[in-house]
Amino acid sequence: MNKQISFILKRSFLFGCLIISFSLFGFILEVEKTPTSFQFVNPIEVLRFLSIEHFAGHIVWGLMVGFVTLSFRYIILTGFFAILVDADNLLKILGLEESFRMAHSIPFGILAAVVMMLVFGRKDWRLAAISFGAILTHISFDIISGRSGSFRIFSPFYIENIYFQE
Repeated sequence: MNKQISFILKRSFLFGCLIISFSLFGFILEVEKTPTSFQFVNPIEVLRFLSIEHFAGHIVWGLMVGFVTLSFRYIILTGFFAILVDADNLLKILGLEESFRMAHSIPFGILAAVVMMLVFGRKDWRLAAISFGAILTHISFDIISGRSGSFRIFSPFYIENIYFQE
């Protein structure tokens, strides 16, 4: 059981770090929107967007996608990865806009899949698949739940929003 928990925590930590790093990369692309100084925001204000429905919805949506792996730990990881995509909301604590949320993109999904395989084993195709799939799962839940209908799904190559619903 400890091996399972360690497996899940290590991969979740790296995935979360990749999300924050890739979102911070948005500063380079949008220099004109980068604040000249950081205004720290109350973390409770930042996290109030996180309703039980939003949190549980992303996890359950991810768990359903993870079932195709037929492995308990990959099912759990897919649920965690699906909600971790919103980890870039923590950047709001520094007073940063949501426009830097580049982790909601296909290039990030590909990068995450490659990095996860390089760090944890090149033959772990399921880990690569759920890393990429969690991004698509997250985006699809945001669209279906009505939370968002536009994403920069091709950033950093194309930084305009793509609209999926009005």
